[in-house]
Amino acid sequence: MSRLNWTLCSALALGMASIPGTASATGPAVSYFDIKNPEDIAPIGETGMAIVSSFAPAVDGAAPLYLLDLSGGHLTPLHAAYPDNTVMDGQCGAPEAPVHAHGIDIHPKSDGYYELLVVNHGGREAIEIYEINMNGDGPTLAWTGCEIVPAKISPNDVTALPDGAFAVSSFGMKDDPETVQKILSGQPTGAIIEWTVSGGWHTHDRTSFSGPNGVIASPDGTALYVADWGTSSIHVLTRSDGSLRKLADLDFHPDNLSLTADGHVVAAGQFGTPEEIWACVLSAEPRCDLPGRVASINPETGEVMTLIDTGDSYGAVSIGLVYGGTVWVGAFHDDRLARYRDE
Repeated sequence: MSRLNWTLCSALALGMASIPGTASATGPAVSYFDIKNPEDIAPIGETGMAIVSSFAPAVDGAAPLYLLDLSGGHLTPLHAAYPDNTVMDGQCGAPEAPVHAHGIDIHPKSDGYYELLVVNHGGREAIEIYEINMNGDGPTLAWTGCEIVPAKISPNDVTALPDGAFAVSSFGMKDDPETVQKILSGQPTGAIIEWTVSGGWHTHDRTSFSGPNGVIASPDGTALYVADWGTSSIHVLTRSDGSLRKLADLDFHPDNLSLTADGHVVAAGQFGTPEEIWACVLSAEPRCDLPGRVASINPETGEVMTLIDTGDSYGAVSIGLVYGGTVWVGAFHDDRLARYRDE
């Protein structure tokens, strides 16, 4: 969920494919890095490092979170310390089950310290809160608390907001047995909810989307960009009055979102019918071959520009992060993280 350098993005895009399911002969070099289901990527400020969430149940001590060197591509498992304290919900103790990480976001706290928000499905549906310490010999990660999401919410992504608040996308509602069928037909299913220190949870009444997936705050925190997966569109939610406008229609199903330094929205997602993509979600294979795309969207005009088309070489695309002349691409169902760059 980047606010990184956009200056090389246009030049990089010139060499990238623009037709779904194809690869460009003059396109960037692609490298792969071993990690299971790298569903989301969030940069740690301007440190040149990022956190990657491994969207897979922790088995045999596997880490749910990884540190990524954005320049070199080195991945390091991060095992958090879990002290016996809470800073948010007084009923929320340290997780008893292994964390099953989904969407993530990072925002600065003070010099060398950052807060990491993680959607957790392991043992409980909650937003886990961690502190990243970038001082000393290397980054350390410590759990500091959590907030349990309302019982009917199916959390997908999270984004930090001013004053310690955060927003969460709910792909569907757990009390609706027809959620999956509705998403497959583009009907409304989910919503955007916010948590604030003073008011707890509240739902934006006019945000009933068809499978709201990625959500990310504008740089000033006054608006939220929402990826509506079921209808292949991006919307802007103004937080002050709950008003909603469509920013762009896409020709793929948008998953997670990130931002560039100048506020362009980067959407990543999958081509294919909803049924094909849902079959990929349920597949027991280590990866899916559904083609994906990463595109940038002008937040003022809604103009869409393709950055990456993965073809069938990298499937189940869920996140794109621009870092200088590189685009990192993650997936919800693949055993690799992809890096595209001009060489």
